[in-house]
Amino acid sequence: MRRVANILSLLIAALIVTGCASGKAKLDPRTATFPRERFTPPAVMEEALPSGVKVFLLEDHDIPLVRLYLSFRGGAVYDPPGKKGLADVLSTLWRTGGTEASDPAAFDERVDELAAELSVGLGRDTGFASLSILSEDLDEGLDLLAELLLRPRLDREVFEWAKEKERASVARVRDNPSSLAFREFRRNLYKGHPRGVITTEESLSAVTREDVADLHRRLLADSEWVIGAVGDFDANALLNSLSSRLGALSAAGESFKPLPAPSTPAPVLVLVEKDTEQSTLLWGALAPKVESPERTPLEVADQILGGSGFQSRLMREIRSDRGLAYGVGSFYSPFKEFGVMGMSGETGVVSTREVWALMTKEVEKLSSAGVTEEEVALVKDTLANSYIFRYRDPASLVLERMGSELSGLPQDLAERFMRELDAVKKDDVSAAAKNYKMDKGIWIVVGKAELGDEDWTGWKVIRVNP
Repeated sequence: MRRVANILSLLIAALIVTGCASGKAKLDPRTATFPRERFTPPAVMEEALPSGVKVFLLEDHDIPLVRLYLSFRGGAVYDPPGKKGLADVLSTLWRTGGTEASDPAAFDERVDELAAELSVGLGRDTGFASLSILSEDLDEGLDLLAELLLRPRLDREVFEWAKEKERASVARVRDNPSSLAFREFRRNLYKGHPRGVITTEESLSAVTREDVADLHRRLLADSEWVIGAVGDFDANALLNSLSSRLGALSAAGESFKPLPAPSTPAPVLVLVEKDTEQSTLLWGALAPKVESPERTPLEVADQILGGSGFQSRLMREIRSDRGLAYGVGSFYSPFKEFGVMGMSGETGVVSTREVWALMTKEVEKLSSAGVTEEEVALVKDTLANSYIFRYRDPASLVLERMGSELSGLPQDLAERFMRELDAVKKDDVSAAAKNYKMDKGIWIVVGKAELGDEDWTGWKVIRVNP
């Protein structure tokens, strides 16, 4: 043992000496660049159950583990008028409320005995379920999954707890400046659209257990479901198992059709009066959708503006050079029917107006003067490597295929994006950056009431309480 330790010590010392002798400069993460890897995603098998439910399969026998994913239409944007929060209550209750065969504690124990991970829930537009389990226990895991999806107990006591949990979430939003800013952003950007309706204590109080049970029935019978699987399984055997257990799931339905794109709202600056030592600023607007020819160059423009961290213009100008913000950045999220772009930052109350002006100035400069060849080259490599890294886990590719199926988008979105990214030129990015029109969006400022209306020249100011 001592001899092995001595050998290891010598090897380590040799590596240290070699590294010191090489004379290479220390890597600086702010300026480091890396060669782009080739994007070669694995082939995903596309099948269908007899019911018509699409199934995306990717076998991987390196580890004796199976990850199963289900996705379906339905979520918070489909809540009925006056009962906003219904989907969130079901999202909490579905997994924690037990099944017809087992109370909540007994069902959790059955899952734990298999060392499995089992979840289900709903988001804004879609819901999900997932199962991660050792391949030798796959059949038992599928039994539990089917039992939870098709025959949940929706326990009455847990239902009341779920409502209280959602009420607490509503209250927490009022205490968190960032959450509060995005709440008001959604309310104003999507004004007159289901996406702009906000959950309140009153709307949660109107939700009954019967409402939750009815929503569950409609999701099973009148939604659109897709399934994905990654891991150590035989495709034909798994398809048979899924068909026998989950054949009742709907392949198409009328209750949860995609919503139309929201209309462009009137420009407004919303001042949320909150007694805090810092201000949160958020600007955003509707943007090109995912299949727009401007999507890929706008992704590059967003990274240059604020999406790439310390290399971005916003971060350099406002935080690194001036020290005025705790954090500042931008975002661009393209969807099937529309997209959303924007930027956000946090600063001290005394510098709120200055940071607001600097954010505006950087966007206007990007929109009018465009970008440089060096910025585009750096961001293209960064985006390409991040996409490749994302798909190192094959589950990411399967989940994207499932999302595209539900959204009615092409199955080769990832491959298409990489081809478009390779072809993007400086002029394309500069042209796409003209989508940033500061006078057309929504500004949200969360801060002290002492911030006067005159601080926001050119904007209609609305004051709201949290």
